[in-house]
Amino acid sequence: MANNSPLSARLNDACRRAAQYETYIYTDFLDLQGVSLYKSLTRELTAVPSCLWGGYPQAEHQLVIFGSEEQLGYPPAPPIVLLEIRPAAPKFAEVLSHRDFLGSLMGLGIRREVLGDLLVKDSVCCVFCLDSMSGYLKTNLTQVKHTLVTVQEIPSLPDGFRPVTEAFSFVAASLRLDAVAAALTHESRSAVLSRFRRGEIFVNGAEVTDGSKKCVPGDTLVIRHIGRFQIGDLQGETRSGRARIEGLRYI
Repeated sequence: MANNSPLSARLNDACRRAAQYETYIYTDFLDLQGVSLYKSLTRELTAVPSCLWGGYPQAEHQLVIFGSEEQLGYPPAPPIVLLEIRPAAPKFAEVLSHRDFLGSLMGLGIRREVLGDLLVKDSVCCVFCLDSMSGYLKTNLTQVKHTLVTVQEIPSLPDGFRPVTEAFSFVAASLRLDAVAAALTHESRSAVLSRFRRGEIFVNGAEVTDGSKKCVPGDTLVIRHIGRFQIGDLQGETRSGRARIEGLRYI
């Protein structure tokens, strides 16, 4: 995204208003590209402190909080509500996926920006949303596919809904990001370069267009339509000189 984009203008305006009125200002939820743009603008958004929050530490969709407790004297209260959507009669429910829940939510005519992450397990969905939408969703979301559902506000993510990782290892030509991405996607270098050009690769929440950047342990790598990974330690080299790398895969 260019810095003269509409989102850039909204972020600058929110920062200005937070400073002018000496109060917290919150944005809608930003997707990965929006989060990346915010991070690229932090040197400009200096009128007040700001940070990201999406309802839980690993969130991909996050809103920006302009203002700080140190500056204002009281803690922020991000306008985020957690809703649980579950089949009204589990015995007769269909198997429901992330796509099913998101499709039904979008079918209500709401903007994606009012929703944060959707986490699905055993046909139950926990979704973060702006508090201004909570009542509407509780009243109007009654069905997902052919399954009747109930919607209620809950205080925190239930056990088992936080992202789960599994350890794995893989071999890449080098620690360069383009080589690591090619190994994780099982694609050719030219196909991976196309992903960079399309803005599909993010490292630690920031969009990356330069595949020559080297990965380091602890980096979180998101490849759109493929998955989310955390890069671990270099285990060594194969006989052919390729890098053997530990990692975590979000499942």
